[in-house]
Amino acid sequence: MAYTAIPKDMSRVRTKIVMGLTQRQLVCFGSALITGLPVFLTLRSIISADIATLGFIAVCVPFFLLAMYERDGLPLERVLLYFVRVKYLRPKARAYRICNFYVVLGNSRVRLIRKVR
Repeated sequence: MAYTAIPKDMSRVRTKIVMGLTQRQLVCFGSALITGLPVFLTLRSIISADIATLGFIAVCVPFFLLAMYERDGLPLERVLLYFVRVKYLRPKARAYRICNFYVVLGNSRVRLIRKVR
């Protein structure tokens, strides 16, 4: 009897639309074709077809990465956003500051007592 594995975590299952591709992949591949084809046709008329093909690939690679790359379940734009935040936007050395709840609580009691009197 044939068995098939059923994933326990259904959140990782992606809905396939056409030819086993998800909606995100279809949009990214369509965008790659829309932007890459005019580049290829323009370069082919100016220079050889081999170099035009390399130009087509160079234009389409970012779209392909957006469609296919995932790290720890996050798409490429999220990974890049987190990388930029950590590397450039946040301070390198973060000061460790504590907020002692009991000191805050004690100060608020003192303020309340002073206001009542």
